[in-house]
Amino acid sequence: MNNFSVARSRVFTAIFIAFLLLFSVPFQLRAQSRKEVSATVKEVTVFLQRAQVFSSVRTNISAGETEVAIINVPSQLDAASLQVEAKGNAMLLNIRYENDYLGGKTKPKDVIQVEDSLQNYTNQIRTVTDQIDIFRKEETMILANQSIGGQKGVTLDDLEEIADFFRQRLTSIRTNILKNEIKLKILNEKAQNLRNQLGEVNSRRALPTGRILVNVSAENATPLNLEISYVVYNAGWQPTYDLRATNTKSPMKLFYKANVYQNTGVSWNNVNLTLATTNPSIGATKPELQPWYLYFYTPTPRVTTLSEVSVTSASRKRNRLAKPAVNQSIDVSAAPPAEMEGWGAEAADVVSDYTQTTESTLSVNFKIGIPYSVPSDGKRQLVDIQQLDVPATYKYAATPKLSTDAFLLAQLTGWDEYNILPGEANIFLEGTFTGKTVLNPQATGDTLQVSLGRDKRVVISREKVKELQSKSLLGNTRKEVRGFVTTIRNTKNEALEITLEDQIPVSNNKEIEVELEEGSNGNLNKDTGKITWNLKLNPNETKKIPLRFSVKYPKNQVVPGL
Repeated sequence: MNNFSVARSRVFTAIFIAFLLLFSVPFQLRAQSRKEVSATVKEVTVFLQRAQVFSSVRTNISAGETEVAIINVPSQLDAASLQVEAKGNAMLLNIRYENDYLGGKTKPKDVIQVEDSLQNYTNQIRTVTDQIDIFRKEETMILANQSIGGQKGVTLDDLEEIADFFRQRLTSIRTNILKNEIKLKILNEKAQNLRNQLGEVNSRRALPTGRILVNVSAENATPLNLEISYVVYNAGWQPTYDLRATNTKSPMKLFYKANVYQNTGVSWNNVNLTLATTNPSIGATKPELQPWYLYFYTPTPRVTTLSEVSVTSASRKRNRLAKPAVNQSIDVSAAPPAEMEGWGAEAADVVSDYTQTTESTLSVNFKIGIPYSVPSDGKRQLVDIQQLDVPATYKYAATPKLSTDAFLLAQLTGWDEYNILPGEANIFLEGTFTGKTVLNPQATGDTLQVSLGRDKRVVISREKVKELQSKSLLGNTRKEVRGFVTTIRNTKNEALEITLEDQIPVSNNKEIEVELEEGSNGNLNKDTGKITWNLKLNPNETKKIPLRFSVKYPKNQVVPGL
């Protein structure tokens, strides 16, 4: 091949490569296309712990392969729960999730306002501090120049004039210092409140966000809808209740509520909430039994060192010198009352009127019919779930040995139909807050008993009767008799039923014999020693319930507690 042929071949090769590069560039550009969009939260299913978030994205993509970067996604996300469904003339290629530490750095308007206010107060603090410093230096200068007249002396008029000047000027200086110190204290308090608020907001903004990268492919430019769901960690809800009794003849009103919280870094604005009674955080794997091996325990001898003896002696000395602990109790009845109900007006609609209750295979779901907003601040938002009328019977109960008050009890039947979970309940009787209790349906039977409070119109006393006390000795056996009388008076204008409880001791030693000698036909539980009387008292009626029991035991023994 001659040189001309070689040159011509090289030219054709160069032209061919140029054409290949020219046509490949658009395809490469299309393959590298990337679009960033923000996800909008539409629905949230909140579990007892964690929540499942449903978001949607609408965008347009060009022909070829496009990577859609979905931002505004929480960082505390269970990547295994991520699901994306694409709707449109496109093919979903792959999905992946990653943290976004650089996004979300734009300051919100409320943060900018707080920072501006803080800067304003900081400038005022600096000005007031400078004024105080100037007045103090002027005071120091005046006090340092108290000598007047030198050797020649001064006249009486000059002395009075100078004294008036010192008096007036020092009074003015110290008055201004006091005013500025008060102003400085107020400014510092306001500035500190702004710093606290700014710190709280910035701590929430410090949470990194995430993003979901979705690769799709389309033959032509087309609209694309993405439906996204995932589970977040820092969210959940807790049940709480209001129990309201209008009187002792009406059903109990049960207000089923939920404290919903989330701190995921992304606020839920006007979303459809569903509260589920399941808890995915405890796992779904059935536990398996492992072999249960038995073996003999052989204690290992332990040698006590000299230092341990010293430490033990010192600790015993401290225990002897320590003051006894003081029992502390919390008055739960001091909790604030709920909202006052309107009188003579038509009841307003409440959120619970729009709640739908559905049952799935493993849980009960409460779908709230009105959109809710739950900010990402970890604070609890109260959501009404249901308002129910629960059949109830009312009766009184008292345990005079522990308390001489009579307690009004409501026994709720059919409560298991309302999907009640363990939680705290506020008790209201005739519109008055009477205290708190805990509803635990897992620890009850067919009837759920709730204490509504103390009724001082039922007067109870329990006294030890000396005539019923005795001690005797027969051979090697000592016998002691104890007696009490409980008096109950009904000062109400209506009859009432009351359950009275008392007890006698229970022996777990065959040499100690306990016998109920008088119990006024009370029902004795021999295993626990509890005696129960079911009494009915008419208006202004008084009843006395005597109780006497005896204890026999060897005379050379001591039985404490009698």
